[in-house]
Amino acid sequence: MLGSEEILKSKSVSTKKDKIDQFDKDLIKTTVHNLFRKNECVTLKKLKQLLEKNHEISLSKYKLWKTLHELGFRYKRVDKNRKGLVERKDIVNQRIQYLRTIKKKREEGYTVVYLDETWVDTNHTTSHQWTSSEDTKNRKIPLDSEIESESENDDLSDGDETEDYEWP
Repeated sequence: MLGSEEILKSKSVSTKKDKIDQFDKDLIKTTVHNLFRKNECVTLKKLKQLLEKNHEISLSKYKLWKTLHELGFRYKRVDKNRKGLVERKDIVNQRIQYLRTIKKKREEGYTVVYLDETWVDTNHTTSHQWTSSEDTKNRKIPLDSEIESESENDDLSDGDETEDYEWP
């Protein structure tokens, strides 16, 4: 049988670090959306580290998880065709190194020949992602009557759009 001291010790008490206001909730939401834009996988660990480092918001993982749910985010399985590519740092570094090498070789006069095809490695995708219910509920699907024809938009352009574009 547990004594009264043991019961009090095991009781979970809300600490000051777990208190969160609307401003902090907005910062969390903005941080998650910024990670979405950067095409990075959003995890509780990564989000917790970013919030502590950039905004000095210290939350337990449970409180962060609970707050994400309150903000309308859900961690759920995504369809096969909607899996998100994860921008891992090692892959990004390899891509940068590859592009620099190709640029250097082309400047030296080498001809680049590609011998193999490229595909997406399934290890670079995630089967579960944090998703926002806001993303889907605010979308509007245009109807045929709402779509403007090109002739209605002709007066918006001054001429050939390719004139200002600097071709590589």
